[in-house]
Amino acid sequence: MIVLAIDTAGREGSVALADAARGRFAVLGLAPLAGGTYSAQLIPTISALLDAAGVSKEKIDLLAVNSGPGSFTGLRVGLATVKGLAESLSKPIVAISGLEALTVAASLAPKPASGRLTVAMDAQRKEVYAGEYELRGEAQKDQPDSRKDTTAQDISPRAECVSERLLSLTDFIAEAAERNPSPAVYTPDATVERALQAAGIAVEAVARPRADLIARIGATRFRQGKTIAAEELDANYLRRSDAEIFSPSRQAK
Repeated sequence: MIVLAIDTAGREGSVALADAARGRFAVLGLAPLAGGTYSAQLIPTISALLDAAGVSKEKIDLLAVNSGPGSFTGLRVGLATVKGLAESLSKPIVAISGLEALTVAASLAPKPASGRLTVAMDAQRKEVYAGEYELRGEAQKDQPDSRKDTTAQDISPRAECVSERLLSLTDFIAEAAERNPSPAVYTPDATVERALQAAGIAVEAVARPRADLIARIGATRFRQGKTIAAEELDANYLRRSDAEIFSPSRQAK
């Protein structure tokens, strides 16, 4: 099963192409996307990955996408591209929350987390995107892939959402302090990490998920039958856009 995965939710993005046959997962290509260039670079990057892997777009079986939370502009570019590909190629989509991806990343770290996890990402404006997820199941060990320039990896465990919220950093720290002692908060952002450490709250740094992890989670969700059609795809914003927040009509209310 060929999976094309797109992540344009953050300041830096990526695109991945993967072969997710049952029982194994091999990355066929992974390319970064510089922030601010998504609209210009996304389609050419996808084409370059397909050409390098010798895969035609018709051979794509699944489209996986980070649906947010994150940058409004970035999410719109990524989701519009996925919708267009899904409609033109008649392919299914798996939409994956960035907070879910962060939870899975924590479970696959050198010191793997398990059970119920709290994850947090910097949402700017002294706010955080906070998620609570329950990890279920274990990653399946794969056999090494013999093809050149591919990396066999585990298929991801399931992360079931308990809650996702937008909170002020102050409120998030206060809630975490009330649960202290408790399992660590997992975050990819140094600003959140430093704030939690200053408050005496256990925190673990985890690498920010890339499109190859979005592809892994997408393959797992596809086998669970959790796909959506293009017309159902929507962004997981968690907050209103600046246009909504600062519009004269809303400020007058």
